[in-house]
Amino acid sequence: MTTQSSPVITDMKVIPVAGQDSMLL
Repeated sequence: MTTQSSPVITDMKVIPVAGQDSMLL
Protein backbone atom coordinates (compact mmCIF):
# COMPACT_ATOMS: atom_id res chain seq x y z
CA MET A 1 0.00 0.00 0.00
CA THR A 2 2.80 2.42 0.85
CA THR A 3 4.52 1.84 -2.49
CA GLN A 4 1.28 2.48 -4.40
CA SER A 5 0.42 5.59 -2.37
CA SER A 6 3.87 7.13 -2.90
CA PRO A 7 3.74 7.26 -6.75
CA VAL A 8 0.11 8.37 -6.78
CA ILE A 9 0.70 11.28 -4.38
CA THR A 10 3.94 12.28 -6.13
CA ASP A 11 2.24 12.31 -9.56
CA MET A 12 -0.65 14.41 -8.26
CA LYS A 13 1.72 16.85 -6.56
CA VAL A 14 4.15 17.08 -9.49
CA ILE A 15 1.40 17.73 -12.09
CA PRO A 16 -0.20 20.72 -10.28
CA VAL A 17 3.18 22.12 -9.20
CA ALA A 18 4.57 21.99 -12.76
CA GLY A 19 1.41 23.68 -14.07
CA GLN A 20 1.74 26.52 -11.56
CA ASP A 21 5.46 26.95 -12.32
CA SER A 22 4.74 27.19 -16.06
CA MET A 23 2.03 29.82 -15.46
CA LEU A 24 4.36 31.88 -13.25
CA LEU A 25 7.17 31.69 -15.80
